[in-house]
Amino acid sequence: MPGKFLGFASVVTPIMLLFGAGCVAETEEETALEENPMMEDFAIGDFDRHGIIPDAEMLDAEAFTAAEVDAFLKKPYPHLHSAGSCLSRMTFGGKTAGTVIAETSKKYGLNPLFVLTHLQKESSLIGNTSATCPKSRLDKAFGCGCPDNAPCSATYAGFDKQLDCAGKLTRSYLDDLAAGGTTIAGWKVGVGKKTLDGYTITPKGKAAAVLYTYTPWVGDKASGGNAPPFGNYLFWKVWGGYAKTLGYDGPGPACDAVFVDVCGSVHRPDIEWLAETGLTSGCDATKKLFCPEANVTRGQMADFLARALQLPAGPDAFTDDDGSPFEASINAVAAAGITSGCSDDGPRFCPNDAITRGQMAAFLTMAFKLPASSVDAFTDDETSPFESSINALAAAGVTSGCDAAKQLYCPDLPVSRAQMATFLHRAMQ
Repeated sequence: MPGKFLGFASVVTPIMLLFGAGCVAETEEETALEENPMMEDFAIGDFDRHGIIPDAEMLDAEAFTAAEVDAFLKKPYPHLHSAGSCLSRMTFGGKTAGTVIAETSKKYGLNPLFVLTHLQKESSLIGNTSATCPKSRLDKAFGCGCPDNAPCSATYAGFDKQLDCAGKLTRSYLDDLAAGGTTIAGWKVGVGKKTLDGYTITPKGKAAAVLYTYTPWVGDKASGGNAPPFGNYLFWKVWGGYAKTLGYDGPGPACDAVFVDVCGSVHRPDIEWLAETGLTSGCDATKKLFCPEANVTRGQMADFLARALQLPAGPDAFTDDDGSPFEASINAVAAAGITSGCSDDGPRFCPNDAITRGQMAAFLTMAFKLPASSVDAFTDDETSPFESSINALAAAGVTSGCDAAKQLYCPDLPVSRAQMATFLHRAMQ
C-alpha cells in the first residue's frame, strides 16, 4: 500500500505535528518482518483487531527488569539472528539500552515488552544486527517529532529522547481515556471509528484505542491483498514473537498499589504511607504515578518536610527561590532552623538541585532533632561535612547505608523519590 501515510497529518489532528501516522514508511515495516524471519511461527492465537492486546499486559510495568531487557537484546534468539540487536552494543548517557527502556517504561507505567514491540514496528532497531545502530534510525526511533511530509525535529533526535517522548505521549492517551474522554485522534473504548484502511473498529480496551491513535491502520493481509503485514497487525505479530521468546504470558497477581509505578518497589510501603498521610499525591496531574526513580530536588524535600512537620510560614530567606512552587515551604524550613541554604556566598537555597544522601541526613537530623552519635557508622564519609548527621541517622535506625556489607553510605549520591519516602517514614517513626 504505497503512500499509506501521506497527508494524514493534515487529515486527522495536530498530534501529527509530533508523530507521523505510524511514523515509518512501509519499507521500514517490511524490514520489521524481514529482520524477524521466524515471526510467522511466533504469532499467538488469533488476531483480534478490536482488542490487539489486553490492557493489563500493556500496563504491566513490572514485567521485566533492565537486566532482562538487556539479556533479550544480547542473546542470539532466532528473531535476532546470531549477533543480537545493535542496541545491545550501545549505551545512552552511560546507560545500557535495557536500562533506559526499563526506566522509561516504569516512568510511564508501560510494559517494557510494549515498548520493545513498538520500537521494532517503528524502526526495526531490535532486529538490526549491525555493530552499532544507524544514527538515522536512532534519531527517529519512535517517529517522535517526525510529521508526515516534513523533516524530523532536532529537538527529539536521539534514542533516549525518542523513548521518553513516546512514553509521555502514550501515557497522555491513556490519561485521556481514563478521564472518560477520547484520545487526541478521537479513539475511545467501546465507540466505533474507521481506520484508514476501511475497517470500523470498536476498541475493546485502552490498549487498542492507544494503538489506533498512534497507527490508524489494521494492516492485516485481508486489507492489504498481497502486501506484508503492517500497522497494528504487525504490532500484534511482533508482540507475540517477543512474548514467546521472553516467556511472557501476562501479568502476575493484580497490583493494588496507590501508584501504578511502585508495584515492585521495595519502598512501596513507605511510598503508600506518604500517600495515606497526605504528603504526596504523586508526580503528575493524573495522581497515578509516583516516579520512584526520579531524583528529589532540594525544593521538593523542603516541601515534604514542611508538610510533614506542619511548619508555620517563615520570612523570605533566600534570593534564588522566587517563583519556585516550593518557596513557602523553603522559607518555613529555614525559619525552623532546618536549613541555612546551599552556599556561603549569599542567601541561596538551590531549590532545583538534586538533594544528596549527605544533605538528606542533615535535613532529617535537624528536622527531627536526632541526637549525636559517637559511633562511626560508615567508612566513606570521613571527609563529608555531613558525617555527624549521617552517624546520627544511622544510630536512629533511619539508614543502614547504600551498601551495609561494605559499611558505605554514598553521601554524594542523589536521593530518589522512593528512597526519600523510606528516609522520611523511618525518621517520623
